[in-house]
Amino acid sequence: MCMKRSFSIILFITFSLFAQEKQTPTISGWGWLTMGQIKSSELIPSPGTLVDLAEQPIGDLQAGIKLTQPLRSSTVCKLHLMTSFVIPVTKLSVGSAIYSAEQLQKSFSISLLEASLLNNTKIAENDTLTTEFGYFPVKYNPEAMNLGEYLFRSNAYPPLLISGFEIADKVKLAGVHTGYRKHGSAGTFKADMFVNTETENYPTMDISLSYLIGYTTPKPFFDFSSGISFFHMIPFDRNRTTPPDSRTYQALTMFVDSVTHDTTRYTFKGTKVAARATIDFKYLFNSEVFGKNDLKLYAESAILGLKDYPGWYNNITERMPIMAGFNIPTFKLLDVLAAEVEYYPMPYQNSYHLLWKSSSPVPDFNLYAGKDYYSDWKPKTDDDWKWSFYASKKIKNIRISGQIASDHSSRATYLIYKTYTEMVPRTKDWYYLLRCSFFF
Repeated sequence: MCMKRSFSIILFITFSLFAQEKQTPTISGWGWLTMGQIKSSELIPSPGTLVDLAEQPIGDLQAGIKLTQPLRSSTVCKLHLMTSFVIPVTKLSVGSAIYSAEQLQKSFSISLLEASLLNNTKIAENDTLTTEFGYFPVKYNPEAMNLGEYLFRSNAYPPLLISGFEIADKVKLAGVHTGYRKHGSAGTFKADMFVNTETENYPTMDISLSYLIGYTTPKPFFDFSSGISFFHMIPFDRNRTTPPDSRTYQALTMFVDSVTHDTTRYTFKGTKVAARATIDFKYLFNSEVFGKNDLKLYAESAILGLKDYPGWYNNITERMPIMAGFNIPTFKLLDVLAAEVEYYPMPYQNSYHLLWKSSSPVPDFNLYAGKDYYSDWKPKTDDDWKWSFYASKKIKNIRISGQIASDHSSRATYLIYKTYTEMVPRTKDWYYLLRCSFFF
């Protein structure tokens, strides 16, 4: 959070230095109420008990306000804050004789969503250069409503994924972004570079470098982009990014071959690559009956760590998620009705438990620290497939949206106990959420 506050202070200092004349800032805001239920979920181990989320209600009340202040020419300063009331799930203890209800009181928090300085400069008639500094949102797959966005919503070692209800466009990076756009009769060429420091997951403060290139046909029938991310490229603390030899916690930091006795140190550092494409079939029909988002077919795939390591990471195909989605035609009845599916054969739990609890780049296979690769553990295969159905409709300043899904939602804020497992860990587990939003 101190990093985010620092960006806010720097931006306001920049405003005082660069503002040439008094200009009225634009103030906008939003709010929403979310209610839903976890219909099915497996028992989750927690300290001293088990967490049972099945049939439990979930919900939250959130609101935000955004200030956009024009500075010189085409430069703007943005500040976006959010308040959140979270309603915890109930009936969490399983087999506990004593259960206190006071932990079910609503929680309140204030968080920073954006603090950035943005400049768009026209360097030629059809060429635009964008520079962005601070803490800002990133979305490179415009159609993805839930699954996908693997380049920035993932880790490398362990190769973990993040998704959830209406968070596809809410990934934030703290750093610098430079983008180039060339528009012409042959289509649009796009190139982006990101240099950011890690603020969300351990090891924090490491520097990553990412590139994205893309192309869109003149009539946007086909849109493609691919990218590469040098994840944790520059460590803030080398012993955090690549844990040293530890005889006490050897199973959490390295792999020792039982035959050759060769030792491999595991690391959080890795190279991620991703590619995505969209085909808009509306352009095959000369009709006005389709909505803006109807009939779009899109897909994305990634490799979360190009290098194989002995033991836990010896098969690159286990680090290759792939998703596909289709916007079902509603003929302008809805703004979007999206169906998405994902296949990801990683044999471990999609959990940040060992990452945070043990500072370990070893994957989590049973929320149990201390086992090594040769221990008796079973590959997790009941979560290889994930799926999602999303719908939304906006009428003036009100939007109604909903989702039914089995995805990679954490929803840790809904839990009494600190746990990093998924809210719906298996393919057969699912939840639904409904949201009413307003904007001004």
